[in-house]
Amino acid sequence: MAQEGGYYRFFALNLFMFFMLTLVLANNYLLMFVGWEGVGLASYLFDRVLLLKDSAANAGKKPSLSIALVTLLLDRHVPLDSAFRNAEL
Repeated sequence: MAQEGGYYRFFALNLFMFFMLTLVLANNYLLMFVGWEGVGLASYLFDRVLLLKDSAANAGKKPSLSIALVTLLLDRHVPLDSAFRNAEL
Protein backbone atom coordinates (compact mmCIF):
# COMPACT_ATOMS: atom_id res chain seq x y z
CA MET A 1 0.00 0.00 0.00
CA ALA A 2 2.91 2.38 0.59
CA GLN A 3 4.00 2.00 -3.04
CA GLU A 4 0.57 2.86 -4.43
CA GLY A 5 -0.36 6.41 -5.26
CA GLY A 6 -3.33 8.15 -3.72
CA TYR A 7 -2.62 7.29 -0.10
CA TYR A 8 -4.21 10.61 0.90
CA ARG A 9 -7.64 9.36 -0.24
CA PHE A 10 -7.90 7.17 2.85
CA PHE A 11 -7.71 10.27 5.03
CA ALA A 12 -10.64 11.80 3.12
CA LEU A 13 -12.63 8.64 3.79
CA ASN A 14 -11.83 8.88 7.51
CA LEU A 15 -12.89 12.52 7.48
CA PHE A 16 -16.18 11.52 5.86
CA MET A 17 -16.75 8.82 8.49
CA PHE A 18 -16.01 11.26 11.32
CA PHE A 19 -18.54 13.79 10.06
CA MET A 20 -21.12 11.10 9.35
CA LEU A 21 -20.84 9.86 12.93
CA THR A 22 -21.11 13.45 14.14
CA LEU A 23 -24.28 13.87 12.11
CA VAL A 24 -25.85 10.63 13.32
CA LEU A 25 -24.91 10.98 16.98
CA ALA A 26 -25.78 14.68 17.31
CA ASN A 27 -28.13 15.54 20.13
CA ASN A 28 -28.84 19.15 19.10
CA TYR A 29 -29.33 21.14 15.91
CA LEU A 30 -25.98 22.87 16.06
CA LEU A 31 -24.00 19.63 16.12
CA MET A 32 -26.27 18.17 13.45
CA PHE A 33 -25.58 21.21 11.26
CA VAL A 34 -21.82 20.84 11.76
CA GLY A 35 -22.04 17.15 10.86
CA TRP A 36 -24.14 17.86 7.77
CA GLU A 37 -21.77 20.54 6.51
CA GLY A 38 -18.81 18.27 7.18
CA VAL A 39 -20.41 15.42 5.26
CA GLY A 40 -20.97 17.79 2.36
CA LEU A 41 -17.37 18.98 2.45
CA ALA A 42 -15.90 15.50 2.74
CA SER A 43 -18.18 14.20 -0.01
CA TYR A 44 -17.13 17.01 -2.29
CA LEU A 45 -13.44 16.44 -1.55
CA PHE A 46 -13.66 12.72 -2.07
CA ASP A 47 -15.84 12.76 -5.18
CA ARG A 48 -14.65 15.79 -7.08
CA VAL A 49 -11.08 16.46 -6.03
CA LEU A 50 -9.45 13.25 -4.87
CA LEU A 51 -10.72 10.75 -7.43
CA LEU A 52 -8.40 10.27 -10.36
CA LYS A 53 -10.82 9.23 -13.10
CA ASP A 54 -12.77 11.99 -14.85
CA SER A 55 -15.91 9.87 -15.04
CA ALA A 56 -15.87 9.35 -11.28
CA ALA A 57 -15.29 13.06 -10.66
CA ASN A 58 -18.19 13.94 -12.96
CA ALA A 59 -20.43 11.46 -11.16
CA GLY A 60 -19.75 13.38 -7.94
CA LYS A 61 -21.67 16.41 -9.20
CA LYS A 62 -25.10 15.04 -8.31
CA PRO A 63 -24.37 14.24 -4.63
CA SER A 64 -22.60 17.57 -4.18
CA LEU A 65 -25.54 19.49 -5.62
CA SER A 66 -28.11 17.53 -3.62
CA ILE A 67 -26.18 18.11 -0.37
CA ALA A 68 -25.96 21.83 -1.17
CA LEU A 69 -29.70 21.97 -1.87
CA VAL A 70 -30.61 20.21 1.37
CA THR A 71 -28.21 22.50 3.23
CA LEU A 72 -30.08 25.52 1.90
CA LEU A 73 -33.40 23.99 2.89
CA LEU A 74 -32.09 23.05 6.32
CA ASP A 75 -30.77 26.57 6.86
CA ARG A 76 -34.15 27.97 5.94
CA HIS A 77 -36.14 25.53 8.08
CA VAL A 78 -33.93 25.50 11.19
CA PRO A 79 -32.32 28.92 11.63
CA LEU A 80 -28.85 28.70 13.08
CA ASP A 81 -29.56 31.29 15.77
CA SER A 82 -32.21 29.01 17.29
CA ALA A 83 -29.65 26.21 17.26
CA PHE A 84 -27.25 28.42 19.20
CA ARG A 85 -29.96 29.42 21.66
CA ASN A 86 -30.91 25.82 22.43
CA ALA A 87 -27.41 24.31 22.28
CA GLU A 88 -26.31 22.29 25.28
CA LEU A 89 -22.56 22.73 25.34
